[in-house]
Amino acid sequence: AASHKPRMPKAKADPVIFEHLGDVYLERHEVERARESWERALSLDPDQPAVREKLNQLQPEMAIRDSARQE
Repeated sequence: AASHKPRMPKAKADPVIFEHLGDVYLERHEVERARESWERALSLDPDQPAVREKLNQLQPEMAIRDSARQE
């Protein structure tokens, strides 16, 4: 007898999930992944001033990291 597993419905991409994921990545010092998650959140919903602010605050941190990497 064939077993039928219930199918999970396809979830719609949620910008809030990507925002929170970015927060977790930043907390883990995974700056690039945080940036990517927040950019994904904005691509799904551009009207998110809090996410834009997080990205703006991230820019100086990324510049410091990049200059330290070059030394």
